[in-house]
Amino acid sequence: PGLTVNVRAQGSRVIGTSANLNDDGNSLFGNVAEDAAFGPQLVTVKIGANDFVSGTAAQYRTNLTGWISALKAARPGVKIAWSPPLPYNPTGAPH
Repeated sequence: PGLTVNVRAQGSRVIGTSANLNDDGNSLFGNVAEDAAFGPQLVTVKIGANDFVSGTAAQYRTNLTGWISALKAARPGVKIAWSPPLPYNPTGAPH
């Protein structure tokens, strides 16, 4: 009772960087204003391994925390739940 669930599935987005903020590109940063306009109380995000391998661990952390900050600035009070990517195996050998 009193709970509304809206699903806005977006596939194949990368995290992006602060340079992509609201550029309407294929990144989480590029769609902050659009996503916030839906008025979510909770945003869930499944981060893929392609986001992690496109830079260093420090860049990944900077971009992810930057996106979280940008979304919270655009939608104060929003809660964010995210699933980190599976471990990356650069050798391609079986685990």
